[in-house]
Amino acid sequence: VECPPLSLPENGDLNCSRGGWKFSTICRFKCHPGFVLNGSSDVTCEANRTWTDPQPVCSAVKCPLLSQLVNGSHSCSEEGQIFNSTCHLKCHLGFFMIGSSTVTCAANGNWTGPRPVCTSYKQALLAVAGCGALSSIFCICFCCMKHRKGKKLAQERQPEDATSPSSDVDGGSTNGNSLTP
Repeated sequence: VECPPLSLPENGDLNCSRGGWKFSTICRFKCHPGFVLNGSSDVTCEANRTWTDPQPVCSAVKCPLLSQLVNGSHSCSEEGQIFNSTCHLKCHLGFFMIGSSTVTCAANGNWTGPRPVCTSYKQALLAVAGCGALSSIFCICFCCMKHRKGKKLAQERQPEDATSPSSDVDGGSTNGNSLTP
C-alpha cells in the first residue's frame, strides 16, 4: 500500500522514515530559519492510502507593524513586514536621524537594531551644550580634588622634613675638626 507522493515544501525540508510513500511511513517537515510551519510537522501513511494530515506549508515569519516614527516616516519593501524585508526610515525636513536608517525583519520575528530617533538640530545643539557644560563641571571638580590632594600630601611631608637629619648645621666640616673664630 502506498500513499500519494509528498513534495518538498518551499523554504523547508522533508525527511521520511522509509524513504518512500509506503504504509506506516512517517514523514517529518521542517522549515528553514525565518519561516514557520503551518500544519502538522509529522504525517503518516495509513492503510487507506491517505496521509494522516494534509501536507504543511512554510510561511515567512512576520514582524510587528512599525509604529510611525516621530518627526519622520518609513517605507517598506514590497513583501511587507515579513522575514528579510527591509524598511527605510527618514526624518522630516529640519530633523536629523540618530541611529540606523534601515531595519530588517529578522528570523526571530523582531526588527534588527534599535529604532532610530529624529531630533531637531536645536535639540541636538542643546544636548551637546549640556554635555559640554557637564564635562566642564566634571573637569573643574576633578582639578579641585587633585589640587586638594596635592596640598594634603605637602602638609603631611612637612612634619617629616622637620624630623629628618639635616646636613651640617654649624657649617663646619663633619670630621670633628671645627674652626672657631
